[in-house]
Amino acid sequence: MAGGDGAVERRVPLLIVALFLVALAPSAHAVAGAGVIDLNSFGLTDYDTFSSENYSFTLELHETDGGPADLDLNVTVTTLEGVILQTLPSQSVNLTSFEQRNVTVSLSSLDYGYSLIHLELSGEVGVETSTQSVNLSRTIQRLRPLSIGFGAAGTLLSQGIDSLGAPTGNLSVNDGDFIQLQLPVINQGDVNWSGSVDVHIENGGQHESMVLQGMSVEAMSSTYATVTSSFRLVEGSMNWSFSLNGTLGEDNGAHVQNGSLMILPPPLPLLTTVLSSNSAEVNAGEDLIFELNVTNSGDVDFSGAIQCSSPSQILLTTSTEVPSGSFFIWQFNMTAKPVTVECILQEGRISAASTLPHEISIEIESASFASAGSTTPSLTGGPWHQGDALRANMLIRNVGDLEGRVRMVLMDQDGGLSNQPSTGDWVSLDSGEAGEVSASFIFLQPGEHSLHWSLESDDGSLAGVYGGNFTLPVNEQQSIGLDIDQLTWSQESGVGFEISFDLDEGKSRDVLVQVGYETAESTVYLYEYTRTLEQGTHTEAFTFGHITAEKIVLKVSSTDWDIGPGALTTTASVPAERTNYWIEMDPVPAPILPVEGDSATLRLTLRQSGPISATTGEIILKDAYDEILATVDSPAWGTSQTSALDVDLVWPKGSNVVIHAVWVIDGELVTVQESFVSGESTTEDSNSLPWGAVVWGIVSGTVIALALRLRMNREESATEVGDSTEPPSKSKPSDSRTNQEKVEVQCPKCDRRLRVPSDYSGSVGCPDCSNKFEVQGVAQHEREQESTDSTQADAAATPSKPQASKDGKIEISCPDCAQTLRIPSSYDGSVRCPACTKVFKAKDRK
Repeated sequence: MAGGDGAVERRVPLLIVALFLVALAPSAHAVAGAGVIDLNSFGLTDYDTFSSENYSFTLELHETDGGPADLDLNVTVTTLEGVILQTLPSQSVNLTSFEQRNVTVSLSSLDYGYSLIHLELSGEVGVETSTQSVNLSRTIQRLRPLSIGFGAAGTLLSQGIDSLGAPTGNLSVNDGDFIQLQLPVINQGDVNWSGSVDVHIENGGQHESMVLQGMSVEAMSSTYATVTSSFRLVEGSMNWSFSLNGTLGEDNGAHVQNGSLMILPPPLPLLTTVLSSNSAEVNAGEDLIFELNVTNSGDVDFSGAIQCSSPSQILLTTSTEVPSGSFFIWQFNMTAKPVTVECILQEGRISAASTLPHEISIEIESASFASAGSTTPSLTGGPWHQGDALRANMLIRNVGDLEGRVRMVLMDQDGGLSNQPSTGDWVSLDSGEAGEVSASFIFLQPGEHSLHWSLESDDGSLAGVYGGNFTLPVNEQQSIGLDIDQLTWSQESGVGFEISFDLDEGKSRDVLVQVGYETAESTVYLYEYTRTLEQGTHTEAFTFGHITAEKIVLKVSSTDWDIGPGALTTTASVPAERTNYWIEMDPVPAPILPVEGDSATLRLTLRQSGPISATTGEIILKDAYDEILATVDSPAWGTSQTSALDVDLVWPKGSNVVIHAVWVIDGELVTVQESFVSGESTTEDSNSLPWGAVVWGIVSGTVIALALRLRMNREESATEVGDSTEPPSKSKPSDSRTNQEKVEVQCPKCDRRLRVPSDYSGSVGCPDCSNKFEVQGVAQHEREQESTDSTQADAAATPSKPQASKDGKIEISCPDCAQTLRIPSSYDGSVRCPACTKVFKAKDRK
């Protein structure tokens, strides 16, 4: 036993020395990972359609920061209005460094129609980029099954038509008419239908069957099945039936529809017309008078309208009734020129034995206009959108004997509000003279337009250039979306913001832009300019400085085009000055050297500046391994902008302990960290300790450590000074960061206050705003003076690789702050600088 006690006494000093040496070695810290969703391999397609109540998709998770990442994948299904339909259990995924993993999500019992799928990745997530995300939403649609059928029998539309297919205009279908029938085909499902329709008509012993091939009805829409009879109807009942053929889905009772109509007798007047003029008595350009005589020799009165017109203008539209057995005379006039005038039945129905239509041709010496180039006009201004104007131009020559005038007329053949003729200016031309005629037309509706162009002259004839048609696509009206983004206020630059314009797809447009601010009394526009916008989004940045205003105002107006629906003015409220927060940690804990597992207390100081805020938050203390040591609520401020807080915690393991404090307040994360030296744990032994050996071990360890440090200092001094004869008592103090005093410096960007060693000079990174700035230690001037004295010696010295000392360790320098660290010569892993917390590879500094 005595030999054993002696061996213990010999080992104690060696253990103490080892503890001192371990304290000098830097500690490495684990790097947390970051997980994201890869968008390129995301298996959920926006607006995907499916029929089953179940739906599955895959996504690929990537770890991007080179560390392990613990993630939770949350999936929620909602309606388009935001009502939650189902929430899937959260999936936990643990990714290793740079791992890529496929995850499958399965949905069930989905409702018909549209659903919105929300995916959110929580936990140790990464930064979103154009190809990576942590929060996604996609819309999917479960299709309703096919549901096709006819409308009710009462929805059948019928009208009488003549042999050419033109409507008769009568409210009823009469004997002698042909008939057109229209029955709606309705698709109430989400599946498009195509097929055919069988139609059967029976009237007065006449039968006709027709098949409408290639019928199609889009999902959730309807169309008409339209048929026209090939025989004239007779008075009496007409029976009809419609039936669907093809894939029809479930029988809903509407695949077949039938009914009957009554055909009324035909009361038709018989009109005889005579059209005459005074053309033999007038010259071109004078007043040409026409006389229309209409006699009704039928059995019923005539009630309708007769229209007389030339190729370029309507000259007469009658509205007077002509009783049976009577006649009526109308007169109308125009400027004399060679012309053909035709009178036709515009409204009502007459016997086929009537003499309408009726026409008369006038021959007279006058101007005559022919094309001097292309026989069709040239069009400018396209491509066209709703509200744009088309301009047509054409070169014309007067080939007649007299002077005359001519103009161009444009008319939309599609009807609606835009079917009013648009006429150009009159162009007068002498005999043999050429000139350009033009006209403009504004498109009031989008879609395909069939535009008719024609030339007209009130005192001349047209030779081969009467008119024509051209079909043009007209796009939807272009609108501009306005927005004011990134509206901020700072002490340095005041109010700053971005404006954005979003022009719909189409041609470039010029707009007048006005940007300013609004107060309670008025609106002031500081900028007013014209800008040409291309399709898409355009942004501009503005800084208004320290203005007194309630809102920022953006206004646009068009220059020579019609802007589509949407607000042309937008505003954004000017933000008030924000409250800034920062936190400080006392570098001295209580007790001063806490031991692992013991209770310790840290003093935190909370501060705010700017507008006083009563908001409180939560403070989380973590060690270097992100283990949570304590969580407390920050105290109320009271009337002060500073608040102190003592936080109790169980001291973590490690000889050098780094503690992070994270303060979550008012939507911000305010952080601070400090490095602490731990004490040594004492253990009691049942045997009496050899106190003499312990004391001698401490003394021996101290002497050895001091000797090693002095030797390192001498080696550094020899390298830096060379042959200097300066006394050792004036040598540079050891660069030990553990016992140095720390001072506060202020971040120039966000006013955050940081604690750094008093003699540290170099780059400092602010943990709040990531701004880096330079600091200079109080001993910098002395080091610069010493550096000046040893310039020549340093220039002659040749840098060499770090040499291992007798204890097998070498010295390396931090790449950020030049702090000297001692590490084992064989260690090539990561090293964390105790002064500036920079993490770097040891092998890169050897």
